[in-house]
Amino acid sequence: MARIFNETFSDPHSLNIDLDYMTGNFNQATKQLLSFLSPFIPNPHQRDRLHADLTFFDLKTSPVYRWSMENPVINHVNTQHSLRQSTLDFEKALKNHPDFMEAYRTIFELMNIKT
Repeated sequence: MARIFNETFSDPHSLNIDLDYMTGNFNQATKQLLSFLSPFIPNPHQRDRLHADLTFFDLKTSPVYRWSMENPVINHVNTQHSLRQSTLDFEKALKNHPDFMEAYRTIFELMNIKT
């Protein structure tokens, strides 16, 4: 993915949105996304309706979506401390595993992540 990002970053036919940016600026990021899709969704009223519908997925404002993602059964997005700690423990275990680190070495290098 890092290689794809690097090769398409300045391509006007590619849309690149950082996940942290999208999480922190959901409203603006979804507007950028829909603007990029305007050749396929030319009606501005349709884009406005889609933008309104997409607000359901904004983690900052959608309690139902937040609950569904934090639900231990679903366990997709962890914002609870105990769940977050288990994710950090898992990450630490992976980084201490030589086979994992070797398999992902190229990706880490492309993303400028120190190993």
